[in-house]
Amino acid sequence: MSDKKLMEIETTLAHQEKTIADLSDVINDQWKEIEALKRQLKMTNNKIEELESSAGQQDQSNVKPPHW
Repeated sequence: MSDKKLMEIETTLAHQEKTIADLSDVINDQWKEIEALKRQLKMTNNKIEELESSAGQQDQSNVKPPHW
């Protein structure tokens, strides 16, 4: 194998290693963002459930008992 061919292979390999490292960083950043969004969604869902249950309680307090 000639030196030129070996140099091309080494250059290609170095570029591929860099690309893999960059992609790994992107995936890691996306994973962190997904986890943050999941936490935010869970908090939002909890807040909605609280509001719905408190709204349900308020509605019940305004309803006249059946004997009225």
